[in-house]
Amino acid sequence: MSRPPGDDPFSIGPATPPPAAPVGVYPAPAQSWPQPPWQPRPKRRWGVPEYDEAQPYHRILRTRNYGWWRPLVGLVVATVTFLVISIAVTAAALVPAFLTGAIDLTDAESDPASVLISDPLGLLGVNLSLAALIPAVILGLLAGHQLRPGMLHSVVGRMRWSFLFWCLLIEVGVTAVILPLSVVTGGDVVSDAPAADPLSFAAWLPFAIVIVLTTPLQAAGEEYGFRGYGMQALGAWVRNPWFAIVVTSLLFAAAHGSQNPALFLNRFAFGMIAGWLTVRTGGLEAAIGIHVVNNMVVLLIASASGQLAPSLTPTEAPWGTALLDVVGMAVYALLALRLARRKGLDRLTAPSPPRVDQPPIAPWGAPAAPLPGWTPAAGGFGQPPAPR
Repeated sequence: MSRPPGDDPFSIGPATPPPAAPVGVYPAPAQSWPQPPWQPRPKRRWGVPEYDEAQPYHRILRTRNYGWWRPLVGLVVATVTFLVISIAVTAAALVPAFLTGAIDLTDAESDPASVLISDPLGLLGVNLSLAALIPAVILGLLAGHQLRPGMLHSVVGRMRWSFLFWCLLIEVGVTAVILPLSVVTGGDVVSDAPAADPLSFAAWLPFAIVIVLTTPLQAAGEEYGFRGYGMQALGAWVRNPWFAIVVTSLLFAAAHGSQNPALFLNRFAFGMIAGWLTVRTGGLEAAIGIHVVNNMVVLLIASASGQLAPSLTPTEAPWGTALLDVVGMAVYALLALRLARRKGLDRLTAPSPPRVDQPPIAPWGAPAAPLPGWTPAAGGFGQPPAPR
């Protein structure tokens, strides 16, 4: 008589094998190491800056690949480029004057600058020589930082045209009030040069065309050079914005040549207000707006009155006129800043995604991180939790 299975006292182990675990079920680890799910690093677009934290306008060059030498390279490239282009354009504008004998280098009383801007082509050369600051700083930005030119416009990498348009209108309104007041107070908006005969409309029209078409480029060039790349390069070295604002304002005022204290302080105040607006609004639009309207109004009036040369090379200004002009700048700054707040303009750059170069690696001896799509549970990965 045979014994049933499992009744043999000499048998080793159970008579029947244990049930096999379901396929795909693994015991949950006692402890899982917290790891962020790995994602491939997004491909970087050329010229688009990457930041670990949001930056104001004067700190735009403080990207992830920043090096202290980069602003120095950019400044050298921009300066050399500007000098080459500016000298070439000015020399080309002087050729007609040399050919006609208007400029005589042997005459000690001959003033090449006055002769140059007394002709529409000469004025065109002067404006374009200053507008050369725009391509110069673009090359400096590319050579030193490999960033797209849009980062010179604003923190969003483009020109905010609507804001610029309204800034132009604001400055037109402020000038319409300040200009008559300066005349009433006895100040001369153009210069203290002797009065000249006004030009006829036919003689004034070529000057007006050159002023309307190229003065905005000249004014914008100065802003891109001083409040643009100049402030960004200095701001990359020093975090405090007032350092970049003060230094560029001093350079801007000194670049206008010999001048009395009132005129120097007027231009220094302009640079300070324009620099402050650039930082507070996150772009150059407000600074370009006040500079363009101011220069166009002065040059149009001066050319019509026959005083174009003295208006471009003034050396003196009455204290009353200079201070009244500063008041107008301050009023414009407050209105432009209020407009920027109402529009909700960005003052800081957008932070870049976190830098992820490779999948996370758990420390030695620690359980591996869960695979994507698997959730640990009491019954194993991918299984519902056991009833409590």
